[in-house]
Parts: sequence; structure tokens; C-alpha cells
Amino acid sequence: IEGTHAEGSATYELDIAIHLEFTVNSTADNADVNPGNEICADSFGNCTLRAATQEANVNSGQPLTRINVPAGTYSISGSSLQTFGNIEIVGAGPTLTILDGGGARRIIDTSFAMATVHTTTLKSLKFQNALGTGNF
Repeated sequence: IEGTHAEGSATYELDIAIHLEFTVNSTADNADVNPGNEICADSFGNCTLRAATQEANVNSGQPLTRINVPAGTYSISGSSLQTFGNIEIVGAGPTLTILDGGGARRIIDTSFAMATVHTTTLKSLKFQNALGTGNF
């Protein structure tokens, strides 16, 4: 944050508390086996993007959940990924981390739980083959 005052200008950095941080280690689109235990794991013990999103949603009352998504193509084959809380999804770069909707669905749906204020931040990702106008 940058600001100007009568005596000059200043730059401030804000440190936002991260409650949970997950690193995806599988391009599969499998669900979390036990949402709410703060462990991202599908039935094979892998952390998928869907499993990480489900864990983040259960902990939506917390300041921030960061989901790190390494390079690769992640096909969203089930329903769209739904985000309920303060979630930051960070890829390795828009040419390296690709989320593919297969032309049949939205990739990420942020319209759930609109009665509460939440923020979904998407960084360094490429979205392709998403269905719907104005949807990821």
C-alpha cells in the first residue's frame, strides 16, 4: 500500500494471516476424503485442487487459505470448483498452470454463500474450455 501525506510518501506492506496453505500434488480431480480435518487428501492420499478447495471452504471463517498449484493441466471433470471463503489460488504461471473445464462446465464458481463476504483471488493461472458467459 502506498500513500502520500504532508511530509512525503510512504509504502506499507500488509501481512495477511494465512490460516491454511496447501500445495496440490496431483492433476486428478478427486474429492477430499474428510473435509474439515485441515488435511488435503483424496482417497489415494494426494492433494488435488478439488480436495484443497473443499478443505478451504470448510475453514471459510478463517483469514485466508492459500492453494499452490504447480505447473500442469488440471481437468475439472466433475462439477465446478466452488469457493465459499477467503481463498487464494496461485499457479506457477499462466502458460504453466492450466485449468481446463472440458467445454462442459464452469471451472470455478464463486457465487456460493453470497450472504457472507468472501474473496477468491486467482493468480498466475490459465483458464480454458470453460462453459458460460462471464464464468471461469
